[in-house]
Amino acid sequence: MVKINVGAAWQSSSCCAGAGIVTRNANGEFLGAKAIPFLADSASMAEAQAAVEGCRFAIERSFSKVCFESDSRDVVQCINGNIRRGRWNLYPILSKIKELRNSFAMSSWRWINRIGNQAADHLASLALSRSSPEVLESRPPTSLVHVLNNDGLPCPPGC
Repeated sequence: MVKINVGAAWQSSSCCAGAGIVTRNANGEFLGAKAIPFLADSASMAEAQAAVEGCRFAIERSFSKVCFESDSRDVVQCINGNIRRGRWNLYPILSKIKELRNSFAMSSWRWINRIGNQAADHLASLALSRSSPEVLESRPPTSLVHVLNNDGLPCPPGC
């Protein structure tokens, strides 16, 4: 089982958004991360798109059993419930997530409070200042090492 935290950052003035994705194994050890810049019309759309990117990252890594976590209660409730009863403007993005979930032998989505999602949120903020996606294989940036260590979980030294 792999845990993937996803988070988003959004700037209303520019509609610039960023997704942060952090993966850990069952022991909580850092496996990799990704920071992805994109455009979004709202904070909720940014959070939903970050969830899509988390699914895509898991598929790229050939993870088959994944526990996804997000600090967006609305997005997690829509993913776990009937997306037709959710926000209509998120429907296309949520449909994509439902489609991508079929790529996993097992997957779940859980809401986590913002404090527990600091690493993904930190990467999402970093993505706002990037022009292209950045994949962090085994060595996270120094600024992320501090956040990961605050979680009390194993983390490799920064690059």
